Amino acid sequence: ARRMLGARFNEAALHTGIERLVEDLASRYRVEHEIGRGGWGVVYRARDLRLPRTVALKVLRVDSADPDARERFRREIDFEARLVHPHIIPVIESGEVDGALYFIMPYVEGSTLRELLT
Repeated sequence: ARRMLGARFNEAALHTGIERLVEDLASRYRVEHEIGRGGWGVVYRARDLRLPRTVALKVLRVDSADPDARERFRREIDFEARLVHPHIIPVIESGEVDGALYFIMPYVEGSTLRELLT
């Protein structure tokens, strides 16, 4: 196990959940690699197989220690899906596979917010 922001992080549970998600989304997206982690989510770079574009797949950690994490993640998806502005990246798709919540946005090359703030 690995420590992340004070919570226990179960790598095996995350890997199993991601494998199921990758299988379910395989007809539409090919997951390439992990690009970042936060307090309760993991972000992957993926390739859209129907449209010629790279996307970011954000997944709620399946082992989140916070019982309210699922609700906060759903609110994040709903909030981001309603935003319309030329400088805000839109949500392309969202869903749930075997309890794993996810959403997909266009991938934007560049620095992370954490890198910009440090």
